[in-house]
Amino acid sequence: MAKHNLEDSLIVFPGIVPASTALASVYSKAIDTHGYSEALIIVNAGLAATSAELDVTVRQGRPAQGLASQRMVSTYHLHIAGCSFTQIVPANDNTCYAGRLDLTNISRYISLWFKRDGTNDVTAGAVVVLGGKKYAPTTQYKTVAFSV
Repeated sequence: MAKHNLEDSLIVFPGIVPASTALASVYSKAIDTHGYSEALIIVNAGLAATSAELDVTVRQGRPAQGLASQRMVSTYHLHIAGCSFTQIVPANDNTCYAGRLDLTNISRYISLWFKRDGTNDVTAGAVVVLGGKKYAPTTQYKTVAFSV
């Protein structure tokens, strides 16, 4: 029986770099999901200051000018119904949140939108793991650091 290499079927993309969200909105770059059947969105919520609130929404569409390296602007994206993490506040901060997205009927590109409400910052970041590779092998965004 052949050994299954997880790194051959999954790829990890940075969604939002972990940082304090002092801005009202932070957008990820477009993530090309072509050839994958599902996405796992992982949000690592750090400290939420008093009166802080963070909503994270997954969007679909196409990047500006069709370039995957571009951020998806409001003209080209739609929120994916039911695909969000809402009300990350001091009562539920310092936690990892995860959500699975079936990519079957989703546009080729997805992105994340961090929207901060309230008067104070929330420290958070996110990654997107694409899985269910339809074609092999996967070219990694970053090489695997170890394989034990």
